[in-house]
Amino acid sequence: MRRQKSNGRILEFILHYLGGVYSISVTIHFVFAYLLDGPPDRWPAVRPHVFREEYYAFLVVTLAEYQEHCRPRSASWDTVSVGTATFRRIARPVEVFGISTG
Repeated sequence: MRRQKSNGRILEFILHYLGGVYSISVTIHFVFAYLLDGPPDRWPAVRPHVFREEYYAFLVVTLAEYQEHCRPRSASWDTVSVGTATFRRIARPVEVFGISTG
């Protein structure tokens, strides 16, 4: 069975392909979708998106910010992650970028 690319290698690929091959200046964004569960007072301070009677939040982090703050998660899988406190500080609602969720 062929192993899929890990997110660490995907970050490397994106930076190389878009920045190196085409020499273009772009801002890459990761969009994270969260099913909101539990009491609404514990939800992030974003306008929720309703789909099939369930509530979702969409948060955005730029690739540059993610890369700056990510740490190795698993050496064997070559994966990275950002800590919860840092993610909450750097993530912004998709509406900030003019993206509508409703």
